[in-house]
Amino acid sequence: MRPERLHLAIREFPYPGHNIPGLCDVDIYALPTGEALVLLRDQWNHNGPSVINAIETVARLVRDAFLVPFGVQGPVVWMEWTRSSSLYGGWATVGVVQWADPSELKRPEWQIPSQVELVQILERFGAIEDFRRWITEGTILPSNFPQDMR
Repeated sequence: MRPERLHLAIREFPYPGHNIPGLCDVDIYALPTGEALVLLRDQWNHNGPSVINAIETVARLVRDAFLVPFGVQGPVVWMEWTRSSSLYGGWATVGVVQWADPSELKRPEWQIPSQVELVQILERFGAIEDFRRWITEGTILPSNFPQDMR
């Protein structure tokens, strides 16, 4: 068990691409129980692969660089927002990533939480105010976040 809550904010976290690396913002909210929320936010300032196209690689890099060294034992809720989903419509959903092989972070499947579910997850891990700030900054455009809470 962790002695306290932990929030790590990593900006422009690089991950490999075919020729050009990608960049995403990573926010980790860990509870004293060892449970954590990892929120990966794709950014517009690179020409590398989107987070959604590199999710397995990004997740393993985040796990090895941050979760393991900081003693985050799990379970971990993985969420991602990718710019590639919003290129034409502006707003895209925030997805929860479920792993067919959670120990190896392989074979992801996405589930789109309802507005209520998304808010519950964010509140549980203490991430709701940061999420609202990112909307204001334009670093996330979540279509499944309630309008009256923005």
